[in-house]
Amino acid sequence: MAGVTHADIDLCMLYDSFTITVLLTLENLGFCKKGEGGAFVQSGRLGLGGALPINTDGGGLSSNHPGMRGIFLVIEAVKQLRGECGERQVNDCEIALCHGTGGMLGLRHSGVTMILERCTRGASAPRPMMTLTRNMPSRCRASTRSRRASGKRCRRHELYMQRCRDCRRSATIRAPLCPSCLSERTEWVRCSGTGHGLYLHGDAIRTRAPGFRDALPYVLAYVELAEGVRMLTNIVGCAPDDVRIGMPVEVVFDDVTPTVTLPKFKPAE
Repeated sequence: MAGVTHADIDLCMLYDSFTITVLLTLENLGFCKKGEGGAFVQSGRLGLGGALPINTDGGGLSSNHPGMRGIFLVIEAVKQLRGECGERQVNDCEIALCHGTGGMLGLRHSGVTMILERCTRGASAPRPMMTLTRNMPSRCRASTRSRRASGKRCRRHELYMQRCRDCRRSATIRAPLCPSCLSERTEWVRCSGTGHGLYLHGDAIRTRAPGFRDALPYVLAYVELAEGVRMLTNIVGCAPDDVRIGMPVEVVFDDVTPTVTLPKFKPAE
């Protein structure tokens, strides 16, 4: 569609939520065969000066992961195409590929690939940009509806989860389908707001996202609710060094704006 081949790509900016994400993305984009991602990256071709530089901004770990990682892939690609990256500049960078996946863990339902090309002033019209989107339209609409419903309840300072009407298992806090049986027949059930304990946590000490800088350092965590659902959230009300796996927690609501309220958790009293 864009009239380019794999050999034409000078830079790849890939969403790297996990190490396996990069390997699978490279395989599925066709840069190597399925199952050969590990050997492909061990050759050193992904580094600056390699045959296929990837994530020259340092990736999610060094740049930013929590908050708007997708748009920073595009920003870095554009800066590389403009030759504005200084010591990390890719030589003769003319064509960049950006790829991101969207959705929740276990329920990924979209992927977007963009091909960007440097266009010099006065040059002929560039080749059309390629945007490939693979998604499930009905499930995406269901996901949007569930997000709106969840947001409305949070503004009332009420925490709800979705339970599957078919297998009757607790589903998730907000999802378009049941992760157990993949049914789209879910119902909203109010949660107690208490957690059996903290399941997993990590501290964010730097970010390029303006809306999060003033909150540094902050704690990202998975909390296991009394109903058995695990929820990605923030731990507040205590110092990051005081956060412990298994500590009991309870929900508090952060009214960020008149229309946005976020459920967070603090140590239980």
